[in-house]
Amino acid sequence: MVAVAMTPYDEMLDANQAPRPHCRPYQSWLAGQSADVPRKLARCRLTDTRPYLDGNFDDPCWRGVKPLVLANAVGDTAKEYTTEALFAYDQEFLYLAVKCRHPHGRQVAAVKTRPRDADVSPYDRISLLLDLDRDYTTYYHLQIDQRGCVREDCWGELRWDPKWYVAVRSTADCWQVEAAIPLGELTAQRVPVNAAWAFNLVRVIPGEGVQSWSQPADVQPRPEGMSLLLFQQDTDRGAVQPMPAAP
Repeated sequence: MVAVAMTPYDEMLDANQAPRPHCRPYQSWLAGQSADVPRKLARCRLTDTRPYLDGNFDDPCWRGVKPLVLANAVGDTAKEYTTEALFAYDQEFLYLAVKCRHPHGRQVAAVKTRPRDADVSPYDRISLLLDLDRDYTTYYHLQIDQRGCVREDCWGELRWDPKWYVAVRSTADCWQVEAAIPLGELTAQRVPVNAAWAFNLVRVIPGEGVQSWSQPADVQPRPEGMSLLLFQQDTDRGAVQPMPAAP
């Protein structure tokens, strides 16, 4: 595991923009104005135990969680390049685990040193879009490629440089990534149970195609294609302490 230590970006997103019309069903459901549950909902499970970031997915926080399976957005790669993702969180971090299958023998060696804001465009990579205020326009964008290189921007602005943690493990048939993103790099507000962020998870396979959890999606971010990530706890859990507010 290598920490990507960078400088916080302190420009604030515009929280006053109205959501795009095709995103209104999500907003109506969240506001209790519609009983129709949106089809593309993802759940992020509250965990008591942090994962050990090694790319193995054998930690308690991942057990019993149904993975998100990405679908074709551009091209037809979902069968040969199956992609599965898991989300979890605690009072300090958002955790992500993604398994990216590929044809046998197409693995790429991990880098020994990670450059800041690496050029990930030639490589198989995942792309996480996070839109905390659900305006479906502004978003955080975090990318990880199969070498373990990362690149981040805030609505296209590369000066946003969060400190986050990434581990990549490669085999002959797949590459797997575990990441921990400090919630304090994303928001000064606590993230309560049942909070909802707009998000999408995209996999770009150069020369082959694009997969995503929700559509539309493409090589370049399509914020209008984001769905919802719900922060939830298991029903058999007891009450948890809220995430403390930032000082």
